[in-house]
Parts: sequence; structure tokens; C-alpha cells
Amino acid sequence: MSEFLGGAEADDAAAESAGAGTSAAAVAIALQRARSRKRGGQASAEDRFLEEQSGLIADQRRHLHEQLKTIRLKHFGEVLKVTLQVLTILVGVLLLGGFAAMAWHAAHDESLVIEGIGSPPDLAAKGVTAAALSTGLEDRLSQMRSQTASPVAAAEVREAVANEVKVEIPETGVSVGEVSRALRDWLGHETHVTGEVSHITSGPEAGGLALSLRISGQPGVRLVQADGDQEALLQRGAEQIYQWREPLRYSAYLQQHGRPDESVAVLKHAVATAPTPQARAEALSVLSGAVNMTWPPLARRALLVRAMKLVPGRGSAYVNVVSQDYSLGRWELALNEARTAQRMPPPPASAESGKTLWRLLGESNQGLYLNDYSRELTQACGTYEVEPCQPTAIADAVLGDEGTELIRNDPVLAVGGRLPAFVVRMARIHAVTPAARLLAAKGPSSAGPDASLTAAVASTWVFAAVEIDQQREDWAAVLRDSGAWETITAPWPGLIIPMSPELNRALALAKLGDVSAAEALVGRTPRDCYPCLRMRGRVAAVKGDMAGANHWFAEAARQAPSLPMADDDWGRALLEAGDAAGAAAHGKAAIAKSPNDADGLTLWGEALLAQGDAKAAADKLGAAAKLAPWWGRVRLKHAEALAKLGRADEARAELRAAAGLDLAPSERAELAGRKV
Repeated sequence: MSEFLGGAEADDAAAESAGAGTSAAAVAIALQRARSRKRGGQASAEDRFLEEQSGLIADQRRHLHEQLKTIRLKHFGEVLKVTLQVLTILVGVLLLGGFAAMAWHAAHDESLVIEGIGSPPDLAAKGVTAAALSTGLEDRLSQMRSQTASPVAAAEVREAVANEVKVEIPETGVSVGEVSRALRDWLGHETHVTGEVSHITSGPEAGGLALSLRISGQPGVRLVQADGDQEALLQRGAEQIYQWREPLRYSAYLQQHGRPDESVAVLKHAVATAPTPQARAEALSVLSGAVNMTWPPLARRALLVRAMKLVPGRGSAYVNVVSQDYSLGRWELALNEARTAQRMPPPPASAESGKTLWRLLGESNQGLYLNDYSRELTQACGTYEVEPCQPTAIADAVLGDEGTELIRNDPVLAVGGRLPAFVVRMARIHAVTPAARLLAAKGPSSAGPDASLTAAVASTWVFAAVEIDQQREDWAAVLRDSGAWETITAPWPGLIIPMSPELNRALALAKLGDVSAAEALVGRTPRDCYPCLRMRGRVAAVKGDMAGANHWFAEAARQAPSLPMADDDWGRALLEAGDAAGAAAHGKAAIAKSPNDADGLTLWGEALLAQGDAKAAADKLGAAAKLAPWWGRVRLKHAEALAKLGRADEARAELRAAAGLDLAPSERAELAGRKV
């Protein structure tokens, strides 16, 4: 056909060329022939030939037109065929993509599937069918999981579906559900639970019900309900499945529902049977929290160290070790661990808000050890979304409706004692009035679901009360409240720690004149405990034994060279003993270690004031007032420095600010002697 078209096209071109080149003579001859025929002249052979050729050309044109129609139709058919092929390929790609997605999900499927639980005929006749028993187990398991507050991610649990939706794959008669089921069986890691309920007809358990359960990869168990209570039996079965499948979350459920001994037993079994180092490390970390009340800090720390060795680089393990080293008074080590933890990524399952709080926790921990008040408050401000980050704003947020709702909905906040821990921190940074407001408003209502958690919460609130008493220099209240601490913590080894209200109790005894009792109490504390060494020095200073005080402060500074608090205490003792130059030196040393240490700046400023350098004192005390504007003492001393410089209006403004803040009795007396 193409050759024919080519010939036809060539002929047309030739005709056009001939036409284009026709001479006038040729035209004349043609006209002459036409006139001759018109006059009745006989047509010549040439004429007949031309007519025949003209007819042939007409026939060829008609034939060509028909061929062109056929070609167009064939071209359309070819386009349609290619389009259908492309669409077929696209459908195939989509099917392949869907199959690949199903295969990927199947390969990562680690869900728990509850198969039909067999039921005896009499129960089945009453509607207690295999499907009803399976659904009952699933419902109870879902309820327990919803009542578990745990950072451990929950696994998927579903009931086996007998009749899946029939969306058939063309030309195969196979449903999508069947393909998915086959892929899960081939590639997945589902855990299947099977079992049956039966009557016990003989023996000592006759008349009861038995539930036999089997789970993939685990030996079966037989649970007996002697009284035949079907609901109680299903609950026990759901708990057994929960323990099998999610032991760490189940242990948290037991803890939160007043069953701590069972929780610890579950965790010990999880540690012993963990299939991977990661799973064992996680179980060890959770176990360290579960025995928080009954094991001493050193034993809990050992569990965490084991976890860290199994899986290095777990930031959450470092954070937990920080907490133990804080309790043990090993603060230099705790600071280094806090810095290490902050360089590590947050736990993998953390949401974006959790990652933010992880960063704030790291900042807050470091602020605690560096006496940097602004950093120390970051966690509290992040939790309550407070801006600007000030103790009064935190107190307002906690005492408001939103804060109350947050406490009510957060078991860690309400039961675990995070809120009283905030109170302790705010009291420690001299924000006594906001801390006292929180203590008075929230302390009495806090309680746990069992004796151990109740003791934990109560002891933390007592800790906060003692800290407020100490900041107010109410030594009789310190003795009273620290006595309550001893009563609460006596049955719980986990709460008997070196870093406790007992240190403030020793100082109160010394301040009230019973130095021997104070020395005996503080003398029982460990020699590697930073706050304990500092308290030994403070007791010696109250006694007037500056040689002993210097010894203990120096030892504390040697053991924790990065921390400023030993210099703060040392300088304060020297200032009270009349050595202003020595006090200024230690204030300067504290600031070299932590530039935002408000205690160090205040000490340095007071020492300069005692030396007669009011201008330098005003600079240091003004800087301290910016770091801790809620601290009444620093505002009072800043006013004194400003007054000596003749800046009366500024001094009066500072005195008015101090009058609205919490002051110790001696400071309140000093304020009364000045003009506000």
C-alpha cells in the first residue's frame, strides 16, 4: 500500500509538473481538437486513449479515497489498541503496588489475633459461643490497655475474622482478603491465641470452669475458676494474654491498680525471657522504676547500668541513672550523665511534644546542678506552657482550671510526684511564696492507688514542706516536718536516701543549739555525697568550727569541681564569720563555674558591700536580681547597695519589691528598719 501511495503521489507530482510546464502551443492543439470534435469531427485514436486514461485516473482516485478511509480506520484501531495496552500496564502497576504494600504490611504485622475460643454445647446454646468468648477476651484486653499509662507502645490486637470482604482479583477468583491473609501467614509475625472453655466434672475443682489458652511460641496455661464465674474467668484470661503479649505494659497496669508485687514478678520474668538485648534492656529499665519504693538507690542504679551496657546510646536510661545519682548525692556524675543524655536522641516513640519536653528535661536537669535558676525552671514552664518562665506564672498555671485538669489527667503528674518535685525546685531557688501556694493548694489531695504510691507522693510533699521551712529559716517547722518524713519513709527502703530532709533536719538541730545531735545525724551520711559533705560543713560553721567547715567544703568542691554550690555555702559561712574577702573569693569562684548562679552573685555582692565597695556590690546584686527577681533577700541587699550610692528612688523601688516577696524573719526585721 505504501508503495502504491508513493507511486500515486509521484504521478500527481508529475502531473502538476506537466501542468506547470504546458506551453501555449500545446494548449492551442488541445483546443483545436476539442473544436474539431464539437463540429462533429471523428475522434482520433489519441483522443480515445486520452479519454480512457481520464477514466482510469478517475477510477484510481475513487479507489485511493477508499484506501485512505481504511487507513484512517486502521490507524484509529492501532491508537485504541496501544491505549488499552497502556491502561492494562497501569492497572498491572497499580495491582503490583498494592500487592507490594500488602506484602510490606504483612511483613511488619506483629498483631495479636484471638481465634475462636471453643465453648461447651450447653454454654453455646445460651449464646456463649466461640465468637462471643473471643470478643469478650478482646474487649477486656482493650479495656485494660486503655487503663494503662505507659511510654511503651501498645501492640495491635484483633479478633480473627472468619468471613473477610470478597473483593475478587479479576480472572483469578481470589479475594483481596484471601491474598492479605496468605501474605500475613507467609511474611507476617502475628501471634495467635487459641483455647477452649470446659466444665470441670470431677476432682476437687468439680463444678468450676476451666479456660485453656495457647499462644504462639508459648506453653499453654489452664486457668480454673472454682465458682464457675464466667466473667471472672475471661478477665483472668485477658490478663494472661496481656502478660504474654505486652509484659511491660501489663506490669504498668498492675502497678497502677495496686498490685506492685505482681508487677515486679512480671518484670523479672520479662528480664529472664527477653528475646533480644533491646527487650532485656527495656525490661531492666522498667523494673528499676517498679522497685523504686522497695529497693535502695544503689540496687536500682545497678539495673539501669545493666540496661545501658546491653544497649548503649539509650538516652532514657541515662536520664533514669541521673535520677538515681541525684538521690545518692553524686551530683558531679549526675551532671555529666545529664549532658550525655541531652546529646542523645529522645525515645523513638516520642511525639513532637515529647521531644520538646525531652529537651526541656535535659536543660532543667543541668540547671539543677549548676544552680542556674532559669534553666532549672524550663521543664515546669514547658509542661504548663508558661511564658514568660517565672515561678509566679507557674503557680498561676497550676492553680488555674487548665493546670488542675492537667494534673487530673496525668497519672505521672498526680501519682508519681512530679508536681511536688516542682514545688521542691521552686522553694530551692528561693521562690518560696509560689511554692507555698502550690503546696497548700495541691498537697493534701494527692494520693496513690496503694500504700507504696501513697507513701511516695506523701513523702515528696513533705520534702517540699521541709524545703520551704528551711528557706524561711523556720527551724522548728523543719524538725516537725522532717519527723513526718521519717515516719512515712521508714517502711520503704527506696525512700531512705542520703539526699533527703534529714540533711535539713541536721541543720535545724544545729541552729536550735543541739549541735551534737546534728553532728551525729550528718555523720551517718556517705562520704561521696556532695550535699552531705556541704551539710557537714554548714553544721561545723554553725558550731563555730571553721577549720572543720573549711575541710568539708573543700572536700565537696574537690569531688564536684564543676558545681558552684560548695563555694556558695563556703563563702556564706566565711561572710557570717566576718571574713568578707574570703567570701568574695568564693563568690567569684562560684560564678566562674556557673555564670548564672544567683546565689554566687548575691554572696559576692554582699561580700563587696561588707568591704565597702558599694558600686561593685550594686552591680553584682543587680545582676542577681535579674536572674532571680522573685528572691526577697537579693532585692533587699540590692536596695542597701543602691542607698549607699545615693540612688534613693531606685533603692525604695527595690525595698517595695522585697516587701511583696517571701523573707526570712531576720530579713523581715531588716526591711522594717528601712524606709520603703
